[in-house]
Amino acid sequence: MHTLRLQLQHAHQQQQVAAMQAQALQEQLVAQVERLAYQSFGVGQYAEATSRYVETSQWEPARALEYAIKAATAAWYGCRYEAALTLLAARQADPGDTVWQHFVWGTVYHSLARLDAAQQHYEQVIAQGPSARLEAAWFNLGVVQALRYQQTHNEAALQSATAAVQQSVAVARATFAASVSHTSGDDCQSLGAPSDEASPGLWVWLPYHARSHCTQWGGKLHGVVAHAAAHG
Repeated sequence: MHTLRLQLQHAHQQQQVAAMQAQALQEQLVAQVERLAYQSFGVGQYAEATSRYVETSQWEPARALEYAIKAATAAWYGCRYEAALTLLAARQADPGDTVWQHFVWGTVYHSLARLDAAQQHYEQVIAQGPSARLEAAWFNLGVVQALRYQQTHNEAALQSATAAVQQSVAVARATFAASVSHTSGDDCQSLGAPSDEASPGLWVWLPYHARSHCTQWGGKLHGVVAHAAAHG
């Protein structure tokens, strides 16, 4: 009986060691695939980055939403908007950073000129309060309203655009003031920029300006937004 007990204990220890080794190998695999995704994204290989992030999500189900958002962002950078929507919708009920999710969702719809849907998602970001996306969400909402003004010449849309841009500026100022009060001059970074490498909104202006080459209307908006901002 004593010998059998020792054998069982030894077998259990072996199982534990094997499980730890398997976990370590999986973590190495995830890190490698994510590194490859990041590198692909950095050199503009957005389709490759998308597939790499999707692959990573299969190994890390607890972070599936995070990787779906990154995959959708890479698809968005590659102007593959419907693919981005599909990736986001597949993880709609998953737990995680829903603020980031709504922001990317809004940006994709924005690029498709589906203004009502874009507005709904930007407003979801805004409704959830202070975040790294708040400044950009307000600004992009202003761009949505500026587009409506461009299409309809409705003064109410222009007023809404102006108000949203002003809110974006207010958030930027508050973020700057808070950052200055907690950092030295040498420690200041790009205030308001998301920390993840594959997120639209590295500063407020990127969601609109960086994607203007993918849309027919993007290059026409600068004057409208500037006009809205100037009438604050």
